[in-house]
Parts: sequence; C-alpha cells; structure tokens
Amino acid sequence: FFADITTPEQAYILGFVAADGGIGNNEHTLFIGLHPQDRDILEKIRFHLGSNAPIKQTFAKNNGQERYEMAVFYVSSMTLVQDLIALGITPRKSMTLKYPALPQALERHYIRGLWDGDGHIGRDQFSLAATYATAYGAQQAILAATGRTLRLSPERSFYRLEGSGRSWSVLQWLYKDSTIHLQRKFMRYQQWWIRTENHQLSLF
Repeated sequence: FFADITTPEQAYILGFVAADGGIGNNEHTLFIGLHPQDRDILEKIRFHLGSNAPIKQTFAKNNGQERYEMAVFYVSSMTLVQDLIALGITPRKSMTLKYPALPQALERHYIRGLWDGDGHIGRDQFSLAATYATAYGAQQAILAATGRTLRLSPERSFYRLEGSGRSWSVLQWLYKDSTIHLQRKFMRYQQWWIRTENHQLSLF
C-alpha cells in the first residue's frame, strides 16, 4: 500500500500514520490507537488498506496511570511496515520523523492526515504538533500552495505550526474535495472556518 504513494487516500493515511500510528519493535506490525469517538477514521483506513483485521476496544493508561478506553487497529505485514520505515515512520518516530518527498498535488492530503492525527482545529486558531522537520516541511508546502506562512514555534519536546483567522484559506485548501478525513475535525472546520473572502475581510 505504501510502496508508491500516488493517490490522495494513500497520502492521507501516510500522514495520519505519521502522526498517530506506531510501528511495533519487531518491525512487523502497524498499530493505530484512538479515542472510540474517532473509530470512523479507523474504519476508513482499514477499508483503503483492504484489511479484515478487527478494530478492538481496549484500555490504556496515561502517565498518571489512569485507565482510558481506546479503539485499536493492528495490521501485521512485514512488507507494509518496511515500506513505512523507508518513508521515515520508524519505531520511536516522535523525535526523528521527517517530511517525505511527495508529488506536490498530494501534499495537502498528507498534511490533512497529519492534522487529523496530531492537530487541533479551534474556533479562532488551528495548530499542528510535530517534529521540526515535519512542521517545517508542512509550513513550506502550505506557503507554496496558499501564500500563507503559518507560525512555527518550539514547545517542550516538539514544534507547533499555527494559523489563525487570516489563514482561513489554509484549511479550505486542506479539506477541499477531500475523500477521507476525521469526521470530528471536519465538522469543526465546517462549523467555524467555511467563509467567503468578503465575509472573512469583514470579520478580520
């Protein structure tokens, strides 16, 4: 599935896995664990991968050892995992992930996957948490496509890429005609960020 990224769905899932997926230490397994309310995107990813692996409900613990429920999807495939590793998605990727070389037409789908996995869409701003290389790569792709420069700033262990009201066209670029997205964040985009240019100018 990841040997040659040529479709919006492949690019999106690659971005989502880069943000919210993981590779097992045995380098045979891809796993994605999310809050049960976001099970819909696991169903879509499973469909596009052509997998019949079950999506399981389980419990995990946070740093405070509090239990919380998760929906988890595992795929065991050495070929699939090796292709992901070649694209920079390795075990313990949170400090090493780089922005991949993709056709320009597919970059917005990859970035939408990143945003759905590790991003936030609020009423007044939207942001992405990532490694410096990933955040910078996304920033430059967004600038080239939309003419908007999102703010890039360091946090404790990651970098944050952030836009506000005047950057509303970035989200329109990310979600335009999208065939795959996380429904919860897409609804936030629809509720707060779909505007005409004239309306936007009157607000800001």
